Amino acid sequence: MDKIHSNTISKRITELEKYVPTLTAPPDMDSYWDGTLREYADKPLNASREKTDTPMPYIEVFKVVYEGLTTRPYTAGICSLVLPDRESCLASSCSTATAAAKASRKITLNGCWRE
Repeated sequence: MDKIHSNTISKRITELEKYVPTLTAPPDMDSYWDGTLREYADKPLNASREKTDTPMPYIEVFKVVYEGLTTRPYTAGICSLVLPDRESCLASSCSTATAAAKASRKITLNGCWRE
């Protein structure tokens, strides 16, 4: 990288590090959201959930599709880590710590994306 570009990037980084945004909410923010929530309170999500195949034995993945404020669909991925029950663990020689896990414990991780 030449000296000009290096200095330009360094300068920009310094500017960004010093940037302090305004943290004050607009005065009408609460009334805006109260009105918006009232307006869409009766709108159904029209959601659907479909289990997706995965090669990982202790992961469940679901594709969830729902309507936003308009009829435009949004897609979310929901992944759950499903720990095996104690008996399954002992039978398959899992680690002692995993073998002590309670039956069907789940840890859910959410990831969203647009389609």
